Amino acid sequence: MRKSLLVIVLLGGCGGGNRTTPAPMAMEGMVSINFDDGFESAWANGLPIMDKAGFKTTQFIITQKLNVPNYISDSQMLAMQTNGHEIAAHTRTHPHLSTLTGAQQHDEIDGSVSDLAGYGITPKVFAYPYGDYDDLTISIVKASGFQGARTIHSGFNDANSQALLLKCLLINEAGVSDSNRINQKIDEAQANGSWLVLVFHRVDETGNPISISHDIIQQAVDHLLEKKTRVVTMSEGLALYNLKP
Repeated sequence: MRKSLLVIVLLGGCGGGNRTTPAPMAMEGMVSINFDDGFESAWANGLPIMDKAGFKTTQFIITQKLNVPNYISDSQMLAMQTNGHEIAAHTRTHPHLSTLTGAQQHDEIDGSVSDLAGYGITPKVFAYPYGDYDDLTISIVKASGFQGARTIHSGFNDANSQALLLKCLLINEAGVSDSNRINQKIDEAQANGSWLVLVFHRVDETGNPISISHDIIQQAVDHLLEKKTRVVTMSEGLALYNLKP
């Protein structure tokens, strides 16, 4: 007589015996693209590249520079938001915050929140102008309800990062402007499951040290598309890593 063998596999049963909890999936590497200050050249020469690729950026706005020459208008800011780009706060006038009194810091930080609220925008993320801050700055940013804040310290972010001291890679003619290095950092983030924040300011302003050629931006975007790297806004990155202020 032919014998058969019945194998029963119990998954997550409620009876006795040893159970193995599956290991958590590794975090997927990702990149955020930031434009600081709200320069018109970034709107004209950088943002179309992002829109064509379908990437959503985070735009850190100096609120009292809206509608000033060389900066975007309020209508352009609102158009970016309509297109899915995140509008974030970058103070009212872009000062060195650590040199200000407490009242002045409150006016710059809380005031920028109020200014954006006037347009129906609730910013979730803040960036320190010049990367300058002190303990008081951080406490005001936290009390203002921001979910996270970005410095200009170089490096990657991960689940152990401090939400109010996020790191980045500054891209400009005075610093990192080599496509190979940018692509290498993107690959590192993807390989290590970390979060890389690329920061741009002006675009195609020849001779300006904080400008960058749109060709460099295009090459970075092409690499992100080729590698199928996940691109997220700053608030999305904070949520994915469950970072809290």
